[in-house]
Amino acid sequence: MNNVYVIAKFTLKDPSLKDEWKVLSDKITEDIKANAKGFIFRDVLVDDEGNVQCILKWESREDQEAFKKVMDERFKNEPELMEQISKFADMSTMSKEVLEVL
Repeated sequence: MNNVYVIAKFTLKDPSLKDEWKVLSDKITEDIKANAKGFIFRDVLVDDEGNVQCILKWESREDQEAFKKVMDERFKNEPELMEQISKFADMSTMSKEVLEVL
């Protein structure tokens, strides 16, 4: 099985929210670490204009897809999770790539 990277990109609603976003982002990372099989790491990069890239590494595509299913269900059953993220992120700018290491 090959490692998989997920690169999620979005723009903060306001670049001045960078510090507040970091607090929530750190909580997201801790939640993933505690609950996701095959999770390796998550790095979050932000530029001065508020463009964010979240880079996640997984042991396998299966682990990443299983986590995605869990999160889709959580977002459906716990709308406050997306509300928290949407306070900072302009969700209309969200894009995601899933890349497998060869």
